Amino acid sequence: MGGHGSGWHRKSAPVVERCEKIDLADLRRHSDTFAEGEGVALCSALVSHRHPGLRLRYWARHPDGRELYLDEVVPFAYTPTQFGGQRRWLKCLGCDRRVRALYGGKRRLFRCRKCYGLAYRSTRQTWSDRADSQADRLALKICGGDRKLYDGETFPEKPKRMRWATYHRLEEQFYEWKDEWESGVEQKIIGFLRRAL
Repeated sequence: MGGHGSGWHRKSAPVVERCEKIDLADLRRHSDTFAEGEGVALCSALVSHRHPGLRLRYWARHPDGRELYLDEVVPFAYTPTQFGGQRRWLKCLGCDRRVRALYGGKRRLFRCRKCYGLAYRSTRQTWSDRADSQADRLALKICGGDRKLYDGETFPEKPKRMRWATYHRLEEQFYEWKDEWESGVEQKIIGFLRRAL
């Protein structure tokens, strides 16, 4: 009882970050193409604007193994905004929910995150992994998102117009998060060694 490998284990769900997605934010960038009525290749689908929604044309695998060419129209749904106007959503064809993004591709139907049981990668992180990703996010923000200016270990140089007090405060926060991450890695190593002996 209570030995190695005992206890409740949950099979991990696939994560959103590994799936192809059709996002309304991405479609806004291609709005000039949609105005002309031509299709845009996103993920593994040809997406075009059609009056009640988006027209998706793509190949998908049927549960019995057959390849099917699908031509679906995903309708738009609208909700009022606080100061007038409307916010546009996509309506999932699987569960009829209002969503901003549909996931699929790789021979799968385009459906919402709930239909596929997808989780976010951040929900799988330990506290030390979260500290590391927070530190990386802060460093990339300082260097304007340019990965060439951040080596993953040391805090980037001060941007031109940033105050020194702000820079030192952010640098201190960065190294606190990196220390949390290192202590988490040490605990993992110690736990692994204890189980191995």
